[in-house]
Amino acid sequence: MSLLLSLIHKSNNSSAKEFEKLIDNSHNNLFGFEIWRNELWGNKVIEELNCHLLFSLKKQDLFLFDNDLLILKKECEIIYNNIEYISTSTTIEADAISFRIGNLEEYIKKALKYQSLIGLNIS
Repeated sequence: MSLLLSLIHKSNNSSAKEFEKLIDNSHNNLFGFEIWRNELWGNKVIEELNCHLLFSLKKQDLFLFDNDLLILKKECEIIYNNIEYISTSTTIEADAISFRIGNLEEYIKKALKYQSLIGLNIS
C-alpha cells in the first residue's frame, strides 16, 4: 500500500478530482509507502526538526486546510534543507524523499491557489 495525496472539497472532504487535473504532469499523487508512516514521517528525526504535521502521519491521515497548508509548506522546506540528515537517520534514499516532497509541494501549491474551495488529504 501507498500513502497518497489528494485534493478534497472543503465543504464535505470529498474528492476534488476536477482540481487534480491541474497538477503538473511531472508530479503524481504518491507520497511514499504505507510503512513510511513510521520509518520516515513518524521517525524521531522528523519530530526533532519540528515537522509536527508530517510527524502526525505516524498515527493518522491528514486533512489540511487554510493555515495548515502554509505550515505544511514550511515543513517541506525544512525537509529539503535537512534531506541528507533525514536520509542518513532513516536509511531512506534522499532522492526518494525529495521526489515525494516535490509531489507534496505541487499539491500544496494547488490547494493554496484554490483554498477557499479545497484542501489536501494525505492518507
